[in-house]
Amino acid sequence: MQKDVEITTPNFVTAATVAAQLHQILSMGEQLQMTALNAAIISARAGEQGKTFGPLTDGINTLAKNIQTLVLDIDNKSVGFSRKSIMEMNHQRQQEAFNKACNLHGEDGPNHNKISILRDKILTDRNNIQQELLGNLSEMGHLMKEISTSLRPTDYLVANCRIEASHITDFCGAFNDVAEMVASTSKQISENIKKSNSLLIQLQETV
Repeated sequence: MQKDVEITTPNFVTAATVAAQLHQILSMGEQLQMTALNAAIISARAGEQGKTFGPLTDGINTLAKNIQTLVLDIDNKSVGFSRKSIMEMNHQRQQEAFNKACNLHGEDGPNHNKISILRDKILTDRNNIQQELLGNLSEMGHLMKEISTSLRPTDYLVANCRIEASHITDFCGAFNDVAEMVASTSKQISENIKKSNSLLIQLQETV
């Protein structure tokens, strides 16, 4: 870890972009919940035949809730990262000010020891904050992986939606629409996760 890395404005922009990606994923999770609700309504209208679609509806709803919960956890970590970044930047400025003071007073100056002690404390605090930033980013990356893992049953859900749709002639089109919506939304979430992970790597390289 480099001790004199600067947390610059572009890093805040990158963090803000991650937050924007997260809010898009959260919106997609809400869309999946609406899809599950729509599927439940279709299933009810299909009567006895629609009962076989119930477990799939529950599966879509569970997927949506898991994604939303994980995204909110990541969003909280993102807010914490931004706050710690501001603290790190303030400590860096203080460290630079103490360095200038040390150079100004010289090693034989009357206040040199006091200034050096304060500067070293700032440096220690800054290093601790940088460690916290790295830990924060690591936790965010872990939660991103959990979202990707939660998407794995999607292919199964979509395939079964289509199978069930083929058995319910009157509602075949409606159930196929549900399958397409789940497949499309899950694909968008996966793409957003990849973009977010790429941004997290950028942030880790600057801390």
